[in-house]
Amino acid sequence: MDKKVWACPKAAVTPFVANEYVAACWGVACQVMGGSQSGDDKIRPDQGLGHNIKYCGQVDHQYIETNEAGVAVKMTEIKTRDSLHNVELPCTLFTDGSYTQHRDISTVHVGDYIYWQTSADTRTWSHEGQVVAGTSNHS
Repeated sequence: MDKKVWACPKAAVTPFVANEYVAACWGVACQVMGGSQSGDDKIRPDQGLGHNIKYCGQVDHQYIETNEAGVAVKMTEIKTRDSLHNVELPCTLFTDGSYTQHRDISTVHVGDYIYWQTSADTRTWSHEGQVVAGTSNHS
């Protein structure tokens, strides 16, 4: 016959270890009122072009995804005009408001003032704005 022995209860703590990376997102609102109107996006209300505070003027309208090291890897525009059927558009970054020299996305940091373009069909929009952290975006 086995003898029963009472043992003190114990709790084990297992530290949480994430098994996948969730990208951080930074937001950028286009400076609609002060934004550049160069290139193909001069305001042409008759053609539905121009900057609209309802869209590009919102901080979560353009977002930048980062990798595990906190380096920017991709910028996307979302919630585009109804006529574009709410598609996501890739953003092309530039070094300044002339929109002639490309900028590598990995050089972008929170607080930077950046210049970018988006295109749909034959239309191109030039934007500019400041990168902010902690948006409720899509990563």
